[in-house]
Amino acid sequence: MIQVEKRRHLRIDDRLMVSWRPVDEEHLKVDDTRDAMRASVNREIHQLITALSETSPEVVKVLLQLNHKLDLIADHNSESLYGPRLISLNVSQSGVAFEWHDSIAEELLVQLTLTIPPDNIRVHLIATVVECIQRESNNTFVVRCILHKEQPKELGLLKDYIEYIQTMQEDKNRLIAPD
Repeated sequence: MIQVEKRRHLRIDDRLMVSWRPVDEEHLKVDDTRDAMRASVNREIHQLITALSETSPEVVKVLLQLNHKLDLIADHNSESLYGPRLISLNVSQSGVAFEWHDSIAEELLVQLTLTIPPDNIRVHLIATVVECIQRESNNTFVVRCILHKEQPKELGLLKDYIEYIQTMQEDKNRLIAPD
């Protein structure tokens, strides 16, 4: 029997910094002013680094490392026992699947935070856990979540990220290390 999938959105596989936390209905509104400011600064830094790349490659390397270190510090200071962790995940505009070290209750309302390239923007997504299955091969769990549709700004950022990853995976854009 042939199985036909009827998905509305393209899916990609990637490795991202992910964290999550349970939320209830009254905590669905997230003050993302600080994240918006950080994203804006990251874009400016990225533009300035690009401008410096030809004239001062050594300075660019140092600035990239410092920017990465600041992102790590910000992530460490703002998250809890629920992450962040660098994990493999499968993502579309309608859902996310990932492996986690602990079980997460099905039907639980959660806020997923994904740090997405190219500017390390942190996107807060409200989702419902629809399935959590323990893998037999190790002690991890596969968690599948459906994203809520009432978050157009966040879903737009997720759409842009998926398109970016698809563009980077095209043969003409692939990075190939020298032999």
